[in-house]
Amino acid sequence: SMMVAIGKAAGKNMVALVTDMDVPLGHAVGNSLEVVEAIETLRGQGPKDLTDICVELAANMLHAGGKGEIEDCRKMARGAIADGSALRTLAAMVEAQGGDPRYILEPERFERAPFSFVVKAPKSGYIAHVDAEAYGLAALALGAGRARKEDAIDPTAGLVIHRKTGEKIEEGEPLVTLYTSREDAFEEASRRILEATTITAEAVTRRPLILDRIV
Repeated sequence: SMMVAIGKAAGKNMVALVTDMDVPLGHAVGNSLEVVEAIETLRGQGPKDLTDICVELAANMLHAGGKGEIEDCRKMARGAIADGSALRTLAAMVEAQGGDPRYILEPERFERAPFSFVVKAPKSGYIAHVDAEAYGLAALALGAGRARKEDAIDPTAGLVIHRKTGEKIEEGEPLVTLYTSREDAFEEASRRILEATTITAEAVTRRPLILDRIV
């Protein structure tokens, strides 16, 4: 609300969405894994939660820019995904910055991690809670980020989440798949994932993805 107030004081149309940061957004955590997921989302084949929040953010930006009523702006955002213009725009942005747009149009070009490991559910039940920060630290342990500024980042490292908060899982089913160039990183990352995931016998209700809209 403070940022909205500052923007309004500067004479700008402002809107902010308050989203649930306790739940990882989408399924991918890590550099190239997240880029590929973003590309799939712009193709109309991404996770529902990521797609919905991208559409809502885009619609609110269009609305703030005077492009129409909010529902019309939502249709415009979904239309840009459906007709391919959103994906083509991303490719043009990459090319304008000196990148290779073929990676956007052909994401299979991205390098894949040489090692992967599946973390399986230790028991049956429902995913009641996930510590999103701990999942991020697991990705860090795999090489997806820097613990120190001199550390190198492994662009292929990260994880893919198979079950989200509120979903049912059976013992032994895949919970998260880990990816890295360092096979010795799996032990720490697996431990972090299991410690960060609460599975209960009772079904749970997920909070809405968007908790509030501040204008």
